[in-house]
Amino acid sequence: MRNVHIYDIATSTWYTQPTTAESDLFPSDRIEACAVVAAAPDRTSYNIYVHGGYTNGTVNGGIWILTLPTFHWIRSPIGVEKAKAEHTCVKIQNKFMVVHRGVGVLGDSNCDENAGLTIVDLVTLEWVTKIDVSGGQVVYQVPDMVSKVLGGSGAGGATYSSPQNGFIESQLYSVFNVTSSSPLRLNVSIPSNTTHITSPSSSSSPSSIHKIAGSTLGGLLLIIIILSSVLVFIRRRRRKQREQGLSPGELPAVPGATPEMAVPPAPPMELPGGYWGAELPNAHAKGQDGRVEEKIVSPMAGVEQDHAPRT
Repeated sequence: MRNVHIYDIATSTWYTQPTTAESDLFPSDRIEACAVVAAAPDRTSYNIYVHGGYTNGTVNGGIWILTLPTFHWIRSPIGVEKAKAEHTCVKIQNKFMVVHRGVGVLGDSNCDENAGLTIVDLVTLEWVTKIDVSGGQVVYQVPDMVSKVLGGSGAGGATYSSPQNGFIESQLYSVFNVTSSSPLRLNVSIPSNTTHITSPSSSSSPSSIHKIAGSTLGGLLLIIIILSSVLVFIRRRRRKQREQGLSPGELPAVPGATPEMAVPPAPPMELPGGYWGAELPNAHAKGQDGRVEEKIVSPMAGVEQDHAPRT
């Protein structure tokens, strides 16, 4: 529980933020716990109440409060007598947390008491047995032990608006709408420890960070658009060439082909053995006076045989 994970549904982004705790006392890591959140009337703080759950197979009791945006853990005075896990928590009338069913400590005879329902007053931080709804909706008030750490009162007005060591990721300043540009320093005297929680300084103003991030993102988007346009043009050109067909004698290029992969020309053909091979003599021969004389030559005259005559 020394680090918590935040998911920003507006940008689909995960963040991780370290937490602090009174007297450096953190709740143990756990699973199968339940939680509800209550906001101060002026929305200057949000308090998450965590109850029960398993730690290495052991059922936890008591209630821890994680206050935001300071990300500070505060252990409530509620005892561990109603330890549960695998249970359900629901906030009712803005100030009550109803705990339903779940798995209790082995041998706990009160596990199913009141049909498995137990009720916590989120303002007085004590177990109660009934909820008075006759007066209509109740306005939530920040518990005294929480306002002593954050500053302000039950109606809100929290003095601190960021973690003790600041947000580990600058984008979280905008997520939690932290606009203060000057550090807030106030020593709060509490029984266990003195806590100093400061807001971000002007040097880490989110507006300048947003400008830099915006210009960088804009440049990347422009490059992506240009590359996409080039790829679309090339694909359309290739598709058009395929539709028009190839010109006579033109062979399509084979991807990955090399000159060595070309098909070699066929070797010259030779007649099989057993046939006559002959050359015709020159039908135009010169006489002794140098004139060309025509001679009628028999087709078989002057035959040079390559093979023995057939019998």
